[in-house]
Amino acid sequence: MIDLDCSPEVVGIISYLKRSGVPYRITDTIRPGAEPSYHAYGLACDVTYLRPTVDSEELASIFRVFEAVEGHLAELIYAGPQVSYNIKNGKRVPKYSQALHHNHVHVAVRRGVLLDTQDQAPAPESNEHAQEEEADQDMAEPVDAMCSPEGGVWVVTKDGGVRAYRGAIFHGSYWDLPPEMRQGERTFVSIEERDDGAKGYMIRSNGGELYRFPV
Repeated sequence: MIDLDCSPEVVGIISYLKRSGVPYRITDTIRPGAEPSYHAYGLACDVTYLRPTVDSEELASIFRVFEAVEGHLAELIYAGPQVSYNIKNGKRVPKYSQALHHNHVHVAVRRGVLLDTQDQAPAPESNEHAQEEEADQDMAEPVDAMCSPEGGVWVVTKDGGVRAYRGAIFHGSYWDLPPEMRQGERTFVSIEERDDGAKGYMIRSNGGELYRFPV
């Protein structure tokens, strides 16, 4: 069963694994104080086979499950001889941190990346071009996410857009506000529960302004 106390990003990793059909067991998720580490921020999972195993084909199968979404990963680490590369920031790189990753596969994503909403990542040869396009469209960068109390996940982007996933109810976003409330240059730093107890969410801007939805 998925631990609902996990971050939306970790829930997405686990849901993606479950959908793949590969046998697996989660051995580690959030690890407070493990900085600098994606575990410390609740953005990583350590995955092993159903029984303890080292440098095995079962672990390699778990690693290969993520090939389809490798462009969305912050890290994918496994040291076994069955693989010739790891993933760092969406790109294939030489294997690293090998001493610690013979008995499990480490998977991490950046905040706001939900693997179970991704069908296929860009092919490795086109990934660099995709990242350049993403840099040109910086205002669409995901910056925070939260679970909806009614189920599903909300993700807020830097420009104030909100995306609703896995059945979460969409209540609107910054761009739905009247023009007089949208003046100036704003980016957004978080999405959080409303402070008035109402259903929905709040977006907090870099200037400290709070926008409540539904309005």
